[in-house]
Amino acid sequence: WVGSNADWTDYPIDAAMNACFAAGDNGWIFFHSAGGWTLPQPYSGTYGSNCLNVTISNQTYNALNTELTMIEGFAPAATSQMVPSYMSGSLQGAYDGGLSMQIDIFDPSISSDNPVASFIAHQHDSITEGADCWIDTTSQNSGYTMLSPICNSGSPFFYSGAIQVTLFYNSN
Repeated sequence: WVGSNADWTDYPIDAAMNACFAAGDNGWIFFHSAGGWTLPQPYSGTYGSNCLNVTISNQTYNALNTELTMIEGFAPAATSQMVPSYMSGSLQGAYDGGLSMQIDIFDPSISSDNPVASFIAHQHDSITEGADCWIDTTSQNSGYTMLSPICNSGSPFFYSGAIQVTLFYNSN
């Protein structure tokens, strides 16, 4: 998490970021969770804190397809996305009272019908319950492993909740 989830104005000092970029990465790679960086990315657009942004970080050599199905709330953006190898993609859900979104992840080289990983992402109402977020009902198979998610609560009136899930593949 680049900023502190306790203080949205607390960021790393320039010297720390410059040292990161001097090691060979650039700002685009870093801030787009590419090239091995895995950062949850909050959303601050139209729906602000009434939105949950889920970043899927693909740390495999296969491109993955993600599909979003809303259980509670609505999708303000695309509900499917291809996430290239060693890159990240994001899916958003928005709501008026609470949010539940089913996310299925497919490796087209294995199957377009059976996900290699799936989970349900949730967020409580930002005003009444602080926009806390979490995932549950996880599954993974066919050699894919999901790391424990990073879940950062939203900030009422300003930023969405942000969840980051990383996938790895082990053929053994």
